[in-house]
Amino acid sequence: NEFDDWAYNSRTVRVAYDQRTADSIRISDFLCASTFARSVTVDGDVLNLAFCHVFSKIDIHCHLGNELTSRYPDARISKVEIDSVFCGGYFDFHSGMVNPVYQEYLRCPGKVTAWLNGPEATTGDVTAEAIIVPQYFELGKRPMLTVTLSNNGVERTMPATIIDTKVFTDGCRYTMTVNIGNDVVIPGQVTAQPWTDGGSWDMETE
Repeated sequence: NEFDDWAYNSRTVRVAYDQRTADSIRISDFLCASTFARSVTVDGDVLNLAFCHVFSKIDIHCHLGNELTSRYPDARISKVEIDSVFCGGYFDFHSGMVNPVYQEYLRCPGKVTAWLNGPEATTGDVTAEAIIVPQYFELGKRPMLTVTLSNNGVERTMPATIIDTKVFTDGCRYTMTVNIGNDVVIPGQVTAQPWTDGGSWDMETE
């Protein structure tokens, strides 16, 4: 039946909970080329495969405000976490997408720890990068952001703040800026654009 066909052509996928290393980012970035998405074409004896990102990515630009740095000049961002997100789903081989209906079976809200690109030596600013499973958020629910600071070996977790997006869409790259004060994290607007970075290469087969 229809469900059996779907189950046969699907598999469970998830992202790494801890993405603080380049390797954990790589293993979380799931790519797919499918005829359904028209990303597989034939030109003579050349097979063209246009791989797309199945998951979403978010870049969070974290800025240490003057109020914080004037009081704690050695403060640095040590950890950025995205909370209240689902970290797994079912991948549909026919469509090349994570199926949003059957994803319900794996809806276990979790937390992803982002990779920190930085910090900048002079300002302590970093860009936190994380790969997220595509998902939507029901009314009244949003993903949450938690930032942990380190100052001369002493860590302090700032109050959590909302990431104001209703959805993480497959193949999209989300960007936001947060300003971190002495006792507050002020989030900026979330923007989205196609996640298309990558390269190309030729391969020969027999």
